[in-house]
Amino acid sequence: MPEVSTKQRENILHRLDESLGVLEKSLAGLAEKDWRFKPAPERWSIGEIVHHLVLVEVQRLQYLKELLNGRRESAAPRTEAIPEISVYRHKEQRVQAKEDMLPTPGIPSKVLLTGFRRGRAEMRDFASTVDLAKLQNVWLMTKSLGALNGAEYLEFLAAHTERHADQIQNIRQEIARA
Repeated sequence: MPEVSTKQRENILHRLDESLGVLEKSLAGLAEKDWRFKPAPERWSIGEIVHHLVLVEVQRLQYLKELLNGRRESAAPRTEAIPEISVYRHKEQRVQAKEDMLPTPGIPSKVLLTGFRRGRAEMRDFASTVDLAKLQNVWLMTKSLGALNGAEYLEFLAAHTERHADQIQNIRQEIARA
C-alpha cells in the first residue's frame, strides 16, 4: 500500500507542477493591457481568469484542511466511476463559477501571478505532506464531475488550471487578430 500512495503522491505533485508550467507558458510575454482584454462582455479577461484560479487555490486548500480536521462535513462519496479527470481540461461546456470564486477585474498582473504561485506552492506543500489515505476519505462536490475525494480533487485542480490556460491561449489568439 505505501508504494501506491507514493506513486499517487508523485503523480499529484507532477500534475500540480505541470499545470503551473502550462499556465505560466500561456501568460508568457503578455502585455499588461492584454490582461484586461475581454473577448465579449460576458466573458472573463485573462486577469479575471487568473484571479479566479487564485481564489480556487486558496479557498479549496482551506476547504480540504477543514474537511480533514472535521470542521466541515464531507460530501456523500461517489458510488459510480468517473471518467479520467484529465479529460476535464478539454471540456467545452462553460461552468458557472460559485459566487465566492468570481474574479474581480483590474488587479495588476504581477499581483495575480504572485498570488497564484503562492497558492500553488501552498497546495503543493499540502499535497507533499498530507496523509493520502485520509484525503481519499473526504469528499468535495464539483459542478463538473460530481463528488471527488480529496486526492482526486488535487488532480482535478491541475486539469482546471490547464483548462483555463487553454482559454487564455484562445483569448491571446483573439487579441492577435484584433
